[in-house]
Amino acid sequence: MPMIKTSIAFHQNLDVGLRQSPGIEIVGEGGCIPSILPPSPTTQSRELSRNSNVKILMKRYTTSSEETEAAGARFAASLRGNETIAFFGDLGAGKTTFLKGMISALTGCSTAEITSPTFNYLHIYEGKIAVYHFDLYRLTSAEQFNTAGFSEYLNARGVCCLEWAEKIESKLPPETIRITLEHQGLDNRLITIS
Repeated sequence: MPMIKTSIAFHQNLDVGLRQSPGIEIVGEGGCIPSILPPSPTTQSRELSRNSNVKILMKRYTTSSEETEAAGARFAASLRGNETIAFFGDLGAGKTTFLKGMISALTGCSTAEITSPTFNYLHIYEGKIAVYHFDLYRLTSAEQFNTAGFSEYLNARGVCCLEWAEKIESKLPPETIRITLEHQGLDNRLITIS
């Protein structure tokens, strides 16, 4: 099955129509390439129901980027689609590294092809389960996220991953899975899933 990687660029001038015609390129088997403007995802009601009290589901220490990536791949095995996952942590804490393992496990893309969409805001990876990977570092407000039409991805089929999710904390669905990565010195990380 061909893998698709799509990128969306967010324009500071929100008058630019983000929902014009879709432009997805499919390269050969296993190819993940950037393109422009994906079609809107199909929305559906969430089947997940989580307690609104924050409960720690897992804590894991890793001692290298390879272990952090492997932790992401193991976590992917628990996902079925229709999840929103919010990532928290300082710059360089390992959010993208964890996501590389997770996205690769869900889509079959090589980890070398998975990058953070810092300047595009969104990469879409299609595979067994579609992954909507946001990097909100440059976002100035939660309202900007809504105005760009990105909030529809919070209820999309697939897995919606949000790096720097604190930027849209007030917009996160109550059943959001929260993953915090913390520096523990050198290459050591503490990963907390709640």
